[in-house]
Amino acid sequence: MPHLPENLRYVGPQLDDPAWAAGDDWRPDGDGPLVLVATSSIFQHQADLLRRVADALGQLPVRAVLTTGQGVTPDEIDAPSNVRVVAAAPHSAVMAEASVVITHAGHGSVLKSLAAGVPLVCVPMGRDQKDNTVTRAAARGRRTAQSGGPPPQITAGLSRVIEQPSYAEAARRFADVLAYEAATRPNAADEAEALLTLK
Repeated sequence: MPHLPENLRYVGPQLDDPAWAAGDDWRPDGDGPLVLVATSSIFQHQADLLRRVADALGQLPVRAVLTTGQGVTPDEIDAPSNVRVVAAAPHSAVMAEASVVITHAGHGSVLKSLAAGVPLVCVPMGRDQKDNTVTRAAARGRRTAQSGGPPPQITAGLSRVIEQPSYAEAARRFADVLAYEAATRPNAADEAEALLTLK
């Protein structure tokens, strides 16, 4: 790890949902395990990946909510009947019910999933996502493929995470760590107020 300056402070992840992700029309029909698909909220050429993920989900006895974000419109994704495609959904509400999250492994979606104790299936596309995937794998995550992986490869990775309890157990342990740190470590407001007392 590179040397970090002494005045750097970690103050925890940003877990709030953006205002544009509000709404309660995201819940898919059915009663199978709930899967959240969350790739980038901005355009990263993810439409093809979302189509392949939707195809993979159609092969499993699950129900899913696939959020396209602001870079792709829902009508660009032809999804099977067990997948509800929406532009956005409050991920905190979805994750409270989800069994697994399929993500490109962006910083926000990874930390929100871990804070909720939900295991991940990571399909990195670029940027920081490969590093986030490697870090998550060290904490008992699952990397299915690069973004070019075919639907059967995504289906296999998702099936394994759903069927093997060790993935959910590892995610819950990580959530406990994040909750402990939130309760015992200074937050951003504490750090800012401390600066005012410096002489």
